[in-house]
Amino acid sequence: MRRLTAAGVAVLSIFAVGAGTAPSAQAESEAAPFWSINGAQLTKGESRSISAKVYNGNSFSLSGPVSGVKISCTALTDEQGLLLGSNGGEPGKDSEIIKYSGCSLVEGNGAPECKLTSSTITTEPLTSEQVENVAGSKRGDQLLEEFRATSASKGIATITFTGGTCTVSETIVSGQVVAEDLLATVREGKVELAEGVEQGTSLLLRFPPTPITSVWLIAGGVGKVQKTKEVSFNEEAVQTGTELVSLASGEIWGPQFKGESNLFSLTVAPQPVKKGANATFTVKNKGVAATVKEISFGGGIAEFTMNLVEVAGCKKAYLANATCTWKAKYEGAGNSFLVAIVEDEAKDLADKTLVGIQ
Repeated sequence: MRRLTAAGVAVLSIFAVGAGTAPSAQAESEAAPFWSINGAQLTKGESRSISAKVYNGNSFSLSGPVSGVKISCTALTDEQGLLLGSNGGEPGKDSEIIKYSGCSLVEGNGAPECKLTSSTITTEPLTSEQVENVAGSKRGDQLLEEFRATSASKGIATITFTGGTCTVSETIVSGQVVAEDLLATVREGKVELAEGVEQGTSLLLRFPPTPITSVWLIAGGVGKVQKTKEVSFNEEAVQTGTELVSLASGEIWGPQFKGESNLFSLTVAPQPVKKGANATFTVKNKGVAATVKEISFGGGIAEFTMNLVEVAGCKKAYLANATCTWKAKYEGAGNSFLVAIVEDEAKDLADKTLVGIQ
C-alpha cells in the first residue's frame, strides 16, 4: 500500500546546475504524484500563486569543491511562482523566477578583492516537477522536487563578478538541481510515499549538502531514472539551503498520490475540521462490492472522540452504491491527519487527508 506521509511542494531552484538525463530500463505504467488543494487534485490548466522565503535564518549557498568558490545569499523571494496542476500519469509542476538577495562572494575567484557585480541574483524562468528518489535502480518512497531552467539555452542564472583579481568575470549555471520535500513542522520529517498524508499551509524544500544525483521521474505513466548534476565554474557544484513555501491564498495544500483504485469515495464536512467539533464522514461504494476490514486514522484513533457504533457499522461487506456515515471529534495536537478505508494491506478502498484543522 503506497500513501504519502507528509506534505510536499515544489517551488524553487536556487542558483544552479548543469546536467543530463539518462533513462534506465524498467519502464512501467505508474501513477504520478500530484498537487492537491484542500484535498482535491489541482488538475491541468489550474494553478495557484506561491510564495517562498529563506527558512529559519538559513542562507543559500552555491559552491565548487574543486575551485573553492562559494557564493552565499541571505534572502529570497519567488517573483512569479505558480503551482501547476496535472492530469493522470503526469507529476505536479511549478513555474517561478527566484530573486536572491544579500548575496556575496565568500571564497574563491579572487575574493575578497573580487566581488559580485550585484548583491542580487535573479534566475531565468524555472520549471520544477515532483520526482522521487532512486533505490537500487528502482522507484523509491521519498518525494523530491527537481528544478531546471524552462529554456535550457539560457541556463538557470548568470552570475557576474567585478574586480582586478577575478579569475572569471561571469559564470552561467544550468541543468537540474534537486530538493527534498520536508514537513513544515517541528520534526521537519521527509515526505514519503508510505504511511499516510499530511498537508498544511506551507512546506519546506531542503537542498542537501550532499547533492542528489539521480531521481525517479514519471511522464505519461512511465517511470525512469534521470541523472542530475550541478555545474558551475566548469565543475560539479553543491547548492545548499532550506526555504519555506506557501500558497499566496493561504489555502491548505500538498502532494497526493493515487496508487490504489479508490473504489469508494470518502468525504468529510465541514472542512477545515474544527478541533472539538463534530465532523461528518461519509463513505460511498462507487459500484464494486468490497469488504471493509479497517478504518484507519493516521493521527491515531486515540485522538478522536466518536460514535463507535457508527464506525463499526461501516466495517462490513458493501453492496454496490452503499453509503455509510459517522461523526467524530478530532482532539489531537496536529493540523492534519489521514483517514483510510482499508480492504487489506495491499489496497485502500478510499483515503483522504483532512487538512487545516483549526
